[in-house]
Amino acid sequence: MQDEPGTPFFTTCDRCDEPFEPETSYPVVTDRSNGSIELYSFCDEECRSEWKDDA
Repeated sequence: MQDEPGTPFFTTCDRCDEPFEPETSYPVVTDRSNGSIELYSFCDEECRSEWKDDA
């Protein structure tokens, strides 16, 4: 997902704010509650798991 060509949509981890490296894949969670879709991105699986535990 991108705002403009060449500009990454996700730039930091939604849990720890660690910046992402360009051209690298990161874990993403999709939340479909309340009739909307929200995407959350994470620097690694550990941050994703901790975010889910906190939610």
